[in-house]
Amino acid sequence: MHEMGVMLNIVDQVDEIARENQVKKIHTLTLEIGALTGVMPEYMNACWDAIQEQYELFASAELNIVEIAGLGTCNRCGKIFDLVERDGVCPFCGESSYRVISGDEVVIRDIAVE
Repeated sequence: MHEMGVMLNIVDQVDEIARENQVKKIHTLTLEIGALTGVMPEYMNACWDAIQEQYELFASAELNIVEIAGLGTCNRCGKIFDLVERDGVCPFCGESSYRVISGDEVVIRDIAVE
Protein backbone atom coordinates (compact mmCIF):
# COMPACT_ATOMS: atom_id res chain seq x y z
CA MET A 1 0.00 0.00 0.00
CA HIS A 2 1.83 3.11 -1.23
CA GLU A 3 -1.01 5.29 0.02
CA MET A 4 0.66 5.63 3.44
CA GLY A 5 3.74 7.13 1.78
CA VAL A 6 1.55 9.53 -0.18
CA MET A 7 -0.36 10.45 2.98
CA LEU A 8 2.84 11.02 4.96
CA ASN A 9 4.12 13.32 2.22
CA ILE A 10 0.87 15.30 2.38
CA VAL A 11 1.07 15.44 6.18
CA ASP A 12 4.61 16.82 5.96
CA GLN A 13 3.47 19.52 3.53
CA VAL A 14 0.46 20.50 5.64
CA ASP A 15 2.55 20.45 8.82
CA GLU A 16 5.06 22.84 7.24
CA ILE A 17 2.27 25.19 6.12
CA ALA A 18 0.71 25.04 9.59
CA ARG A 19 4.03 25.90 11.29
CA GLU A 20 4.65 28.81 8.90
CA ASN A 21 1.22 30.21 9.77
CA GLN A 22 1.17 29.36 13.51
CA VAL A 23 -1.77 26.98 13.04
CA LYS A 24 -2.32 24.62 15.94
CA LYS A 25 -5.29 22.63 14.68
CA ILE A 26 -6.54 21.49 11.28
CA HIS A 27 -10.32 21.31 10.97
CA THR A 28 -10.64 19.88 7.44
CA LEU A 29 -8.18 18.71 4.81
CA THR A 30 -9.49 18.37 1.27
CA LEU A 31 -7.51 16.42 -1.31
CA GLU A 32 -8.03 15.92 -5.02
CA ILE A 33 -7.00 12.44 -6.16
CA GLY A 34 -6.89 11.62 -9.85
CA ALA A 35 -8.22 8.35 -11.21
CA LEU A 36 -4.95 7.73 -13.07
CA THR A 37 -2.67 7.99 -10.02
CA GLY A 38 -3.20 4.49 -8.67
CA VAL A 39 -3.94 6.07 -5.27
CA MET A 40 -7.06 4.49 -3.80
CA PRO A 41 -9.29 6.89 -1.82
CA GLU A 42 -10.50 4.12 0.50
CA TYR A 43 -6.90 3.30 1.45
CA MET A 44 -6.17 7.00 1.99
CA ASN A 45 -9.09 7.08 4.43
CA ALA A 46 -7.66 4.07 6.26
CA CYS A 47 -4.27 5.81 6.46
CA TRP A 48 -5.97 8.92 7.79
CA ASP A 49 -7.07 7.04 10.91
CA ALA A 50 -3.44 6.22 11.70
CA ILE A 51 -2.36 9.81 11.00
CA GLN A 52 -4.95 11.14 13.42
CA GLU A 53 -3.64 8.88 16.17
CA GLN A 54 -0.02 9.96 15.63
CA TYR A 55 -0.26 13.70 14.87
CA GLU A 56 -1.97 16.10 17.28
CA LEU A 57 -2.39 18.69 14.52
CA PHE A 58 -4.77 16.29 12.71
CA ALA A 59 -6.38 14.59 15.73
CA SER A 60 -9.92 15.85 15.11
CA ALA A 61 -9.57 16.83 11.46
CA GLU A 62 -11.91 15.63 8.78
CA LEU A 63 -10.48 14.29 5.51
CA ASN A 64 -12.40 15.03 2.33
CA ILE A 65 -11.38 13.39 -0.92
CA VAL A 66 -12.53 14.66 -4.29
CA GLU A 67 -11.96 12.12 -7.04
CA ILE A 68 -10.83 13.60 -10.35
CA ALA A 69 -11.73 11.79 -13.56
CA GLY A 70 -8.90 10.59 -15.79
CA LEU A 71 -9.58 12.52 -18.96
CA GLY A 72 -7.60 12.61 -22.15
CA THR A 73 -7.65 14.31 -25.51
CA CYS A 74 -7.46 11.97 -28.49
CA ASN A 75 -4.39 12.66 -30.64
CA ARG A 76 -6.32 11.79 -33.81
CA CYS A 77 -9.74 13.43 -33.52
CA GLY A 78 -9.11 15.85 -30.65
CA LYS A 79 -12.13 14.81 -28.62
CA ILE A 80 -12.04 14.46 -24.84
CA PHE A 81 -12.89 11.11 -23.27
CA ASP A 82 -12.62 9.22 -19.97
CA LEU A 83 -9.41 7.18 -20.11
CA VAL A 84 -10.44 4.81 -17.33
CA GLU A 85 -13.92 4.04 -18.65
CA ARG A 86 -12.61 3.56 -22.18
CA ASP A 87 -9.37 1.80 -21.25
CA GLY A 88 -7.39 4.47 -23.11
CA VAL A 89 -9.18 3.97 -26.43
CA CYS A 90 -11.05 6.91 -27.94
CA PRO A 91 -14.76 6.02 -28.28
CA PHE A 92 -15.12 8.42 -31.21
CA CYS A 93 -12.40 7.17 -33.58
CA GLY A 94 -10.77 4.12 -31.96
CA GLU A 95 -7.35 5.74 -31.52
CA SER A 96 -5.30 4.67 -28.49
CA SER A 97 -2.93 7.64 -28.58
CA TYR A 98 -3.96 10.48 -26.28
CA ARG A 99 -2.77 13.35 -24.10
CA VAL A 100 -3.76 13.27 -20.42
CA ILE A 101 -5.58 16.43 -19.36
CA SER A 102 -6.70 15.46 -15.85
CA GLY A 103 -6.61 12.68 -13.32
CA ASP A 104 -2.87 12.17 -12.94
CA GLU A 105 -2.51 14.33 -9.85
CA VAL A 106 -2.78 14.26 -6.07
CA VAL A 107 -3.38 17.82 -4.86
CA ILE A 108 -4.03 19.50 -1.54
CA ARG A 109 -7.12 21.48 -2.50
CA ASP A 110 -7.97 23.11 0.82
CA ILE A 111 -6.88 23.28 4.44
CA ALA A 112 -9.48 24.62 6.86
CA VAL A 113 -8.08 25.66 10.23
CA GLU A 114 -9.50 26.65 13.59
